[in-house]
Amino acid sequence: MSGKTIALSGDQLGRVGVWDLAAERLPGTLLVGHRRAVYAVALGQLDSKTIAVSGGNDGTVRVWDLTVGKQLGNELTGHTDYVFLVAIGQLNGRTIAVSGSKDGTVRVWDLAAGKQLGEPLTGHTGEVRSVAVGRLGGETIAISAGGDDGTVRLWGLGSATVSSGG
Repeated sequence: MSGKTIALSGDQLGRVGVWDLAAERLPGTLLVGHRRAVYAVALGQLDSKTIAVSGGNDGTVRVWDLTVGKQLGNELTGHTDYVFLVAIGQLNGRTIAVSGSKDGTVRVWDLAAGKQLGEPLTGHTGEVRSVAVGRLGGETIAISAGGDDGTVRLWGLGSATVSSGG
């Protein structure tokens, strides 16, 4: 994807569209893997690869190598309902994704290891409708907002470690 300007989209058939904006192709590539609708997509880097992270109605998070148009590793599982949101960031030099779900949890994923970091972040009393990753005072944080409970939560991720489950 070097030098290309791209955008990502998800569709109701479980596909991630990779749009080559300069070529005005609609879409340039279709990534197939989700079993149902794709609700969330994010663009980032993992090692030297341009990647997409997607989440959807099947409750999974998937990582895609955009250079070859293939899924990297296995689907990331743990959510028990739709994945509405994904965001990509860095934690201790590693590329992570944060996902939010209708199940009310926020999960942090080590994308190189293909595993969940720590336990699910809980506290919302309904579905999670917004997530972001950033830095505050030198610490990596996630921010989530609940659609049903109207709360915004800030999560310090500095102590996240790979869990044995999920």
